[in-house]
Amino acid sequence: MLRHGLNRYTKYIEIKDNEKNLWNLSIICEAEGMAERLLKKTKDYQYLPRLAEGSDKMFRLLLHIRCRNILDEVKKEVLYGALKSDAWKERFELLAGKGWKKSSQNRKEEICLGDEYLKRLETKKLLFRFPIILK
Repeated sequence: MLRHGLNRYTKYIEIKDNEKNLWNLSIICEAEGMAERLLKKTKDYQYLPRLAEGSDKMFRLLLHIRCRNILDEVKKEVLYGALKSDAWKERFELLAGKGWKKSSQNRKEEICLGDEYLKRLETKKLLFRFPIILK
């Protein structure tokens, strides 16, 4: 119901001062129309990793974004988000094909993910093994 309302009345919803709430609602409800409008109007890229790990509808929004001027750190987080999804292999390959793995400073270089991703996995494993100690 909320998804339908967000998608149907996107043009009438005031974005100013409500960006964070609208982003969270559109991602939770999978309101791709609202998320698409937010991408166009706000240029707020901190929510892109959540789109990458979200539903297929939300993920497809990333395929229409020009990633050339997006910072490498944001690109890394988007790629990590894609790796968290169930269809991680397909999504990662699609994003790499669209240029998300290329460095924004030097387009001939690729963003290195391996070492940092392994560290994240190790940290995650430690949290599951010793949840009381690390809290």
